[in-house]
Amino acid sequence: MWKNTILILSILFSYLFLEQIYAEEPKEQKILFEIEHINYAWGYHHSGTYIDNEGNVFEYDHSYEGWYSKTGYNPPDEGDGSLTGQQLLEKIGDKKNWIGKIEKKELLDKIKLIPDASKGILSDPGRIAYDAGSTEFRAYLYLDAEDKYIPISLKKRGASSRENLSESGKKLYQWLEQVATRF
Repeated sequence: MWKNTILILSILFSYLFLEQIYAEEPKEQKILFEIEHINYAWGYHHSGTYIDNEGNVFEYDHSYEGWYSKTGYNPPDEGDGSLTGQQLLEKIGDKKNWIGKIEKKELLDKIKLIPDASKGILSDPGRIAYDAGSTEFRAYLYLDAEDKYIPISLKKRGASSRENLSESGKKLYQWLEQVATRF
């Protein structure tokens, strides 16, 4: 009985703590959202779009340049897929293009959905196509004390598919898809 009570209180405290962090504008968290496409079929393709804490929208493209060997970045193989701030910046690299800016109110409204999306259950993976690569829409939950970015998968599509079933996860995915076509 006590174990259940302690577990419920711990979950509630964590939820309230995250809600407080994301109720304000994030200052330390540099990257908030990302859309990443990787395909190894018929050559190497790696590109993406990300949104920083000021609402700037950037795109990057590391296709066909031997990106992994040039940057020294190696994606995490195990665990929760979290990255340090330095690892995330290395992944994105120096070759980026500014393509637009999200209004502050719109960005803050979407940031508030991250804690709930982080608790979303992912659907079972499904096979869609072969050689299609993978496009993943994600938000990042940031742990300032550890400089740790935890990727929150919102939707993955391509060779396989998977989606975050929480209402917040679905809203964030739909918004990111609109952002990708807006600029």
